Amino acid sequence: KRTFATGEIGKSPKVVVWDSDSMKALAVLQGFHRRAVLACCFSPCGEYLACVGADNEHSVALYEWRTETLLATYKGDREKILAINWSPFDGTIITTGVKHIKFVVGAWAEGKKIAKATRFRPKKAVLGSKGKWQNFYAAAFVGSNVCVVGAKGGQLYVFKGTTLSTVVSKAHVGKVTAVFCLHDHNVLITGGDDGVVSFWKASDMTPLHKVRIDSPSLGGRPAPVSSITTDSKSKALVGTKCGEVWEISDQARMLVEAHGKGELWGLAVHPSAPRIATGGDDGTLRLWAVESGKGRRCLARARMVERPAAITRSSFNTGCVRAVGFHPGGEHLAAGTVAGEVAPKP
Repeated sequence: KRTFATGEIGKSPKVVVWDSDSMKALAVLQGFHRRAVLACCFSPCGEYLACVGADNEHSVALYEWRTETLLATYKGDREKILAINWSPFDGTIITTGVKHIKFVVGAWAEGKKIAKATRFRPKKAVLGSKGKWQNFYAAAFVGSNVCVVGAKGGQLYVFKGTTLSTVVSKAHVGKVTAVFCLHDHNVLITGGDDGVVSFWKASDMTPLHKVRIDSPSLGGRPAPVSSITTDSKSKALVGTKCGEVWEISDQARMLVEAHGKGELWGLAVHPSAPRIATGGDDGTLRLWAVESGKGRRCLARARMVERPAAITRSSFNTGCVRAVGFHPGGEHLAAGTVAGEVAPKP
């Protein structure tokens, strides 16, 4: 698992395929999408890449990425598409989004190439009387012809083919934002805005256990989950909306810490020690150890303003940090906020 893809925002946005070891670009795919690339996923064989654009039709493009060849396109939906997944079992593609679930059945088959100008016909999911149309944020295939989709209302919708078969109610409190299947272990992992990571038996959706992520960025409150995958040892890795990465087993262990909200504005380098200080929109100051060969560790956190006030006609508050700087002696740190206040911190 050395290859990954990223998309960007722009008039004519690029999709770049990267080698994770060298961080060199392996391919650049550009020319079809407009405004932004919203989501992308590789085919089970790894030869093809499916991408969703932000044009009015949220069009889907399929590339043979190694040759940078655009093979096929199809219209997604007028409503926004939030995710795309490719079944490792039968090659079906699913897109999920704002009141949107569509399937392209058998988009790829093992041993067969996708021909240029292939016409794909997406089929809208059939919910029947069991479900209702709402926002759907993530999906994962758990078996041949079986897919689990996370919903805004906290439910998990289980599809057989393109038809809703089962609804798991109250899987999470609030929207389900991440769904991942560990096929070799018959385990489905889900995460939501409630900060809970839940483990299920994939074959019958029996609940196994759950772990809550309490984020230091949020003062110990649960951190909303944004993504889930696994490492080479099948340990669950969870990304949060606070920019953190956690390893989940029986407990949650933070691997990567970040500022909790918005942008990072302030950065200062200690005059003599291997330390840096940062501050940003989340209203916190952080002191980091950045010793060579040891990565970075957060040594201390402090909130700039304990009870920040909202700023009229703005998404900011009076605690948002805009600048930080060390005293020449390195013993004190000064920080300035968006409200124009400057405060020294020992």
